[in-house]
Amino acid sequence: MNQIHQIIKNACSAISEDKIEDAKKIINTSYPFSPLKNEGRKYTDYQKTKIFIRDGFIDRYSGDKMVFPPVLRLMSKLMPSVAGRCINIKRSIRLHRRLEKCSPSEAGM
Repeated sequence: MNQIHQIIKNACSAISEDKIEDAKKIINTSYPFSPLKNEGRKYTDYQKTKIFIRDGFIDRYSGDKMVFPPVLRLMSKLMPSVAGRCINIKRSIRLHRRLEKCSPSEAGM
């Protein structure tokens, strides 16, 4: 049996005997938590643009059309009450649908 499995098994045995503190001690000493540092992805604006063009401005997961993020940043600056702070790409589709529904006067145009 793998060492990690044995540690978890021992902690579970302690829990089943109502020895929660012992289980915590087993985990903390034998299998301590060490967080991973997320370096994130680092793409240049040029690389991001190439990816958007490659994908045809289509969300690869949902198949919905996407709005190019610089457009959203510009709209956010020109119409903050309508566009809000929508630099987050995940929200771009919702923002696009919201803007399609509003009239030019509502958008401050």
